[in-house]
Amino acid sequence: QNKLLRPSVNKASYILHPSFSKQYSSFVGSVASQYGPKDDIARTLQIYTKVMTENDTLAQVADAERITKTTLNRIRALSVSDDGQQVLFVATDEEEVMFPKFVDDWGIYIASKNKETYKITSGMYPYWITNESFIYLKNDGVYLYNISKKKEKLLVPNGSKARTNQMMHLSEDKSTLAWTFPSNSLVFVFRLDFTDSLILEQIAKIDTTAFWPVVSPDGNFLAVQSVNAESIIEDPQPVL
Repeated sequence: QNKLLRPSVNKASYILHPSFSKQYSSFVGSVASQYGPKDDIARTLQIYTKVMTENDTLAQVADAERITKTTLNRIRALSVSDDGQQVLFVATDEEEVMFPKFVDDWGIYIASKNKETYKITSGMYPYWITNESFIYLKNDGVYLYNISKKKEKLLVPNGSKARTNQMMHLSEDKSTLAWTFPSNSLVFVFRLDFTDSLILEQIAKIDTTAFWPVVSPDGNFLAVQSVNAESIIEDPQPVL
C-alpha cells in the first residue's frame, strides 16, 4: 500500500535526494536553488538539514537549515552519519561535463554545520559505517575510507572500470550491500562481516538489468528497478 507523505510542488526529479540519520533523528535533502546573479541561468544544489522530533512529519521540513554554500553541480547520493552531525554527498565540479561517464569522475564531499565543505576522495555512493569511516564505489571496486587516518582500503575489486550507471545501497543495519551492474545485467548482494576487519562476503548473484537498489532496514529484502535490456532506450518498461 502506498502512502503519500508530502506532495511534490513540481514534478519529482531524480536529482532531489533525501536521507535520514540512524533512528531518523536528522533529515537532509538536496534541493535546487538559484546561485549567483538573477540573469545567470546556471543552477546548483544545496543541502538542507533538520533535526526531527517525534512530533515532526516530512510535511514540516520547510524550516530546514541550509548547511552548504557551494557552486558544485548535481549534488546527490546523500548519507547522514549515525550521530546526525555530518553529511556525505557526491557532486561534480562546475567545469565537468553534464553527466560524467565513470565513477571516479565524481567527487565525494563532506559537509557539517558551521564547518567548511571539502572533498575527501573520488567516487560515488558513500555510506557511513561508523562516524569516522564509510564505504563507497570507485572505478576499480568497493572501498572503505577512514576519515581521521585519511586512508582507503579495497574491499571488493571490480572486473571492469565502473560506469556511473552502477549503483549501490547499504541496509540501515549495515549488514547487507547491493551492487547493480546494468551493463552486464547483474546484481550482486554482499553481507558485511565485522568479526575482525570489515569483509564483504557475496551471498547472491541475480540476473537482471536493474537500477536504484534498495535494501530493507534489516538487510533481508532487496528491491530494484528492473528494465527490459533489449529495449532499454526505446521502451525500458521499468518495474519494481
